[in-house]
Amino acid sequence: MDLKLSREDAKRLFQDCHAILKVARHVSHFDLVELIEKSKEEELSTVDFVVAVNPADTRKTFPIRIPSVSLSDSTGNYFVDMTWIPENLQPGQTEFIFTIYDKNLQPVPQASYDFVLIQNGIQVYKKSNTAKAGGSFEDVTFFDKNKGQMDLRLENIDKSGEYVSLPIAVTPEFPLGWYIVLALMFFVVLMPNLLRKTKIQNLFL
Repeated sequence: MDLKLSREDAKRLFQDCHAILKVARHVSHFDLVELIEKSKEEELSTVDFVVAVNPADTRKTFPIRIPSVSLSDSTGNYFVDMTWIPENLQPGQTEFIFTIYDKNLQPVPQASYDFVLIQNGIQVYKKSNTAKAGGSFEDVTFFDKNKGQMDLRLENIDKSGEYVSLPIAVTPEFPLGWYIVLALMFFVVLMPNLLRKTKIQNLFL
């Protein structure tokens, strides 16, 4: 569509543009920002919002802080921050890394401890050591027989008799269920192709 302006219309348009530019020279940067923000608020006031809430992250967040318990099952005087590598406990070597803190969350130097693993009510691992600067680590090798639930305990912290306890689980590297799934996939996907090839070969015999 062609747009034709008369001389008077063109003159009026030029005057309007000149007036706008003249006003713009007197508007500061802060005035422009305020004007933009105000226009945004007016737009937002007429907009309906949909609020999406993301589900909580269920992954482990290391370190895991565990309060100690006294022999009388009352609140103890220590905290232990526990981490392990790899995150998924499986048969093989795992490194447990931890720091022992007092009530004021200060590392306890030269803190002795017993690192203990209990499974089905039976102690399957124990090692006594000292956290020289409050922090220490223990390397543990899990075997297939260790698969399942366990209790990880740091006992007799700093010779106080207090302990921390944390449930852990050792999972199989390649569960039996996966073998079953793979076998089913073999029969469902590969067997029809093998049968077709066999029929074709029989035709030429």
